[in-house]
Amino acid sequence: MNYDSAAGQFLDYGDKNLPYKPTFESVKKEIPGYTYVDNDLPVEEKGVFDSMGSGGIPLFKPAPNIKLSYHKQVGYETQHLYFTYKKNPGTFRVEKTNPDGVPIAGAKFALYKVVDNTPSACGVVTEVPTDVEDIKVCDATDPQACAELTAQQVVLDDFETSDGTFVTGVDGTYMPAGEPSLEPGRYVVKELSMPEPYLISRQYTVFEIPIQAGKNDAGELVSMTVPGVAKAVNHPDYVNVLVTKVWDDGDDVDGLRPLKISVELLADGMPTGKHVELNADNNWSAQFTDLPRTKDGRAIVYSVAEEVVEGYQVTVSGDAQTGFVLTNSHKPVVPPTPPVVPGPGGDLARTGISLPAGMVFMALASGVVGAFLTYRRTISK
Repeated sequence: MNYDSAAGQFLDYGDKNLPYKPTFESVKKEIPGYTYVDNDLPVEEKGVFDSMGSGGIPLFKPAPNIKLSYHKQVGYETQHLYFTYKKNPGTFRVEKTNPDGVPIAGAKFALYKVVDNTPSACGVVTEVPTDVEDIKVCDATDPQACAELTAQQVVLDDFETSDGTFVTGVDGTYMPAGEPSLEPGRYVVKELSMPEPYLISRQYTVFEIPIQAGKNDAGELVSMTVPGVAKAVNHPDYVNVLVTKVWDDGDDVDGLRPLKISVELLADGMPTGKHVELNADNNWSAQFTDLPRTKDGRAIVYSVAEEVVEGYQVTVSGDAQTGFVLTNSHKPVVPPTPPVVPGPGGDLARTGISLPAGMVFMALASGVVGAFLTYRRTISK
């Protein structure tokens, strides 16, 4: 693998007086995460090595993996051997959870590879495929920080054959089966659908499939499978329902008001088994929290029902959006006015004046005395 500049051809090392006669096998080495490929890939933009022509003008001719240049001292040449290594293919894993880390099963995704058409270190420019999409990716913590990317959909054998998608399992994850087949680089997963009650908060998640190398138990850097991980968090579409109790009982004048009551939540008219307790400590107000907004694509109608409170009638007003108000009404018992009982003296019917019994007795006594005096006067005569 030696180039004879005079003959313009490659010769065996034995035909040239070089102090060091390398071979591909002697120079080639194992690189963790890479695999050597024996090919004719060019090392420069035009795929050439350089040699010096007359007048010191370099001549460019094609050659695989080799670049030749001259030493300043006449008769000595410097030979550069270039080896082509390809990145070992990798794989990926999607982890889908809610904000509390609870896995979400049944989330549907599509996979895309970011197309990078910037020239490589060797000057190779990747040709942009025709079946690409321009997508807008925003940062999870800053929705205003967005970037435009060009990406091409990737369909693996393990994906759905009808639309090239995949779905998270019961543990909220997905990892394709089979041998790794994805070139390390930047990828995007696109969320297509989400099980209730969750919302797609961020449609695109960017992740990296790294170079497939890592340290073993002995601390040595070796080739190994290192999946790229796309972590997608979804917030549920929840609602809260407020319930407030109002007492209309004359400030509990009859002492019938209970110390607490229980209120149950109904969904589409059916009991849910969810209860809240209302009492003086919570100012007779509480919330049903983290309730799914929809079921099977239809909005759930929430209502409330309270346990029966003896001696009260309940009136329900409001709704799930503004809050329910339960008004318990009780009419205090008013004691009847006692009837007027006539005294022993009776009533003076003609005058309407009622005299006390003592005055009646005195009047009667005066009449008797008067009659007696009149009688005595009559006898005397």
